[in-house]
Amino acid sequence: MTREDLATIISKVRARYDALEPGAKATLRRCSTANELSAEGVFWRLVDDAGVPEGERWRMAHVVACFDAAGAGGESFASWLRRTAYHDVKSADLPTRAVRVRRLLASRDRDELVHQLRKLLKHGFQASRRGVDWGSLGADIMFWGDRVRRNWAQDFFTSRPTTDASNLTETTHA
Repeated sequence: MTREDLATIISKVRARYDALEPGAKATLRRCSTANELSAEGVFWRLVDDAGVPEGERWRMAHVVACFDAAGAGGESFASWLRRTAYHDVKSADLPTRAVRVRRLLASRDRDELVHQLRKLLKHGFQASRRGVDWGSLGADIMFWGDRVRRNWAQDFFTSRPTTDASNLTETTHA
């Protein structure tokens, strides 16, 4: 399965998540880990209804565990984070001020990644009320490793914040 195919499926899962009844969302929101999600029928119904292939369903739990932290939008995660949570930090100060980002980038596995990511997503979304591109972010979570880590670091530390939402561009993590 290509990264683009996976991003499309994740966007579909996110859209179905957004359409869930409040009680079903609350059930998923109470789960803070992929293991907790895997015990919930709501999660399995969500991935089944979205047509997630059998081989990807377990890893999808890591993505769904982050859904409640931020809404859907059109910008890649690292650029979005730079523009939302760290918009007021000068580029020269960013490496020393972005402690949470460094913790995120140091995540050894998806479980640790989800723990750190939820905090940053909540912080950025609360600061801006702007959503993130869940297709791209979800694929990054599912393919978590050195390549994604390097792409996020580059996009985060080199992005220039802008106040004009029309100037936002999506960065592709190939």
